[in-house]
Parts: sequence; C-alpha cells; structure tokens
Amino acid sequence: MLGLVVAACIGSSYYWGVLPYQRMSLWWLYLREPPGYMTIRSVVDAIPANATVSVTNNLGAQVSQRQHLYNFPVNAHAADYVLVKLDDRNAWPSLYEQRQVEASLYDDAAYELIAKEASFSAFRRIIK
Repeated sequence: MLGLVVAACIGSSYYWGVLPYQRMSLWWLYLREPPGYMTIRSVVDAIPANATVSVTNNLGAQVSQRQHLYNFPVNAHAADYVLVKLDDRNAWPSLYEQRQVEASLYDDAAYELIAKEASFSAFRRIIK
C-alpha cells in the first residue's frame, strides 16, 4: 500500500507539478526579465515616496511599501500616478474593464502618459 501511495505521489508530481523536472514546468520564466521590466523599474524608482498610486495587481509588489496604494481601477482618476500592466487574463475587474479605464486616462487632460512599453503604461497627474 505504501508503495502505491509513493508511486501516485511521484506520478502526480511529474504530470501536474511545476518544479524544473516536471512535465508542465515553467521554470524558464524565471531565467529572463519580462518585457518592459527596465521601464517599469525606472518609473517605479522615479515616483516620490509620498505620492498616491493606483496600480494593477500584477505590479502591486513593485510599489507595496507605499502608504497610499490602490488596486487599479480604484481611484484611477484620483491617484498621483497610475501604473497599468494589462496582460493578466484573470484580472479583477475584467481585462476588458481595465482597458476601458486605461483608455479614459489617455483622454483625461489631468493625466499625461510618462511611459509605454509592451502591455505596460504609466500615467502621472499633472493637474491637482
């Protein structure tokens, strides 16, 4: 019985696991920088420490130390900076809704586009 359990564990680990030796592994994703990483890093580094930021969830870790941080699209038209990376199919709210809010920022005279690369866009409020 123990042998059957061990075999089932090894087999399921190989077929459904994510470690480097497994069939469905995505280990190679961690060996290279994602597209636009340097642009994202330079924008994040340039944001003042006391600025409010509205950011998509997949960029939240880059700015998580801030006192005023909003999950995009919450306060997207009130934050000092808006950082958007629209490549998460499981985004909340839906990717479609996030794209609509991003499009409204392009048309908002209070915001200027400060960076754009691949699916990443960064906006800064110019009118307070």
